[in-house]
Amino acid sequence: MLILLFLFLLAQDSAQAGVLPPRDDSSQSPQCPNQRTVVDITWSCVATMFACTWISVHPNIPAPEERWWEAIIKRFQYMLWTIFAPEIILFWAIKQWHGARRVAKQYRHYDPNWTVTHAHFLQMGGFMLYDGDEPIGILSYENFDNLLEQHRIPFPSITKREIMDRSKSDLLAKCVAIGQLIWFMIQVFSRLAKHMPIAELELVTIALAFLTGFLYFFWWEKPVNVSTSVPVHLLMRHNSPPSPNLPIDSGRSQMSTFTVYDEIARQFTGPKKIGTFYAIPLTSTIEIRTILVASVVGTIFGALHCLGIYKPVFQLRNDPSDLINFDFWRPFSLAVALIPGLIAVVALLRIWNERAQSKLSTHVAGILTVFAFLSLPFYATARVGILASGFLSLGSLPPGAFNTITWLSYFPHV
Repeated sequence: MLILLFLFLLAQDSAQAGVLPPRDDSSQSPQCPNQRTVVDITWSCVATMFACTWISVHPNIPAPEERWWEAIIKRFQYMLWTIFAPEIILFWAIKQWHGARRVAKQYRHYDPNWTVTHAHFLQMGGFMLYDGDEPIGILSYENFDNLLEQHRIPFPSITKREIMDRSKSDLLAKCVAIGQLIWFMIQVFSRLAKHMPIAELELVTIALAFLTGFLYFFWWEKPVNVSTSVPVHLLMRHNSPPSPNLPIDSGRSQMSTFTVYDEIARQFTGPKKIGTFYAIPLTSTIEIRTILVASVVGTIFGALHCLGIYKPVFQLRNDPSDLINFDFWRPFSLAVALIPGLIAVVALLRIWNERAQSKLSTHVAGILTVFAFLSLPFYATARVGILASGFLSLGSLPPGAFNTITWLSYFPHV
């Protein structure tokens, strides 16, 4: 029914909206009620990017002594990671998704009410080990499991509701953010269906919104912006080693990409904070499949940028600056699509080699891995170039980019 309503409204708008007469290039702020301004375009893109990069990322719990301004800086770091390397954030989210489900099943014999949210809470640094009144350090999954098997800690008795009470976001907030993403995607694809030009920044935003949808899915049951951990007190036992000798490890990221990052951060935070990109360790098979899923989604993410290679999408004028901008857009969008695709091919070869045990595929996968590693600087350059091109092109949009689709204004959006 909703699809039929969408098609009906699209047809109605097609009948009402005509092609506006050519607009004077010197006019940068159209005043027609059925037109939008550069400010309107920029604001909708920025608001959607904010939902993509700030709200969708579910960080691990910070150190107890971390101040409010340090937390804001950390959120900006996550935002930059999501803008310039969204596939890596997606890889982290998928790892946590797999780890949370495995641990939720593992500990149900301790507590039948143990949920995926509990497991997420564990791997985001939700449990702090105490020796009496003295905090020793955050319990990573590895240390939590070891101490539990040794009967040196009690199994936590916190409920899912108590965990979610610590979360700074609820279902309504997530639905509002997702609603903004859906509205933006409908707007852009409706314009393409009607052969109306879109801004380069809109195409950048639609690609980011697509990938962010996967972040919301994989982190749906993970609490958001929890700032305090739950104490787990060490049980007193005879003949137990002294507390300082406990194998407290605040949890490394388990991802080679972030190992150096975590080791540097560890020098400043100590054991009272979980690793910035920590996730419960997975088997090598699941790890490779996680890389495959993240890289395939990343390839589609990059392919969405390649839509801009088709000139009617932007409907660029014959202005030299527009053509130069377009010449940069093509190699940048191809790089963003092909490099994750290369990583996906490597992952597929490694999965196939697990069964075939082929030396040839092992060598080919090794060579492609080297190429993929060497191409990462080009990927980073392409991401920066695409984002810069999107903002720079706002100063020379074609007249048709300011036309609006009337019925979309009836949907709530930012």
